[in-house]
Amino acid sequence: MVFRTKLISLIFGLMLSPALMAQACHLTTGWNDMPTQTIRVSSDALEKDLSARIADSNSERAAGYQWICASAAKDTAVLFVFPKSFSSAFHMRNVFVPLNIYFFDEAGQQVDAMVMRPEPPGQGIEPRYYHPQAAFQYALEIARPQDYDLQSTPK
Repeated sequence: MVFRTKLISLIFGLMLSPALMAQACHLTTGWNDMPTQTIRVSSDALEKDLSARIADSNSERAAGYQWICASAAKDTAVLFVFPKSFSSAFHMRNVFVPLNIYFFDEAGQQVDAMVMRPEPPGQGIEPRYYHPQAAFQYALEIARPQDYDLQSTPK
């Protein structure tokens, strides 16, 4: 009986997800506070300028892409700037779009990259954490369908 109740709750939650998502997504104060800058990313195969929001305060880093509607997140990037290198993880709770994330050390050398899957509110799933293989000082999230092979010093 417990299994059946959980299954019904899960199905009901999935049916409500589009309505919940439409009501839940919005531009947050943290998102609006992030200044936008052009950053250059480059590797052996790529050199490209990207317009990125810069998340360099605690409130901006905590906000990230959370609650941002897919239409507002489309073709954007967020550069997370931390005061020093450290080991931590990112999550996708309350995020509506898939993101590519690239981690860089204090010298701007890429230490890891991965694709993160959306976890919008109301999904009833255990959050997944994305742990880079090494300490990092910068993280670049890109909400774009194409993937980049980045080797860059974020500026």
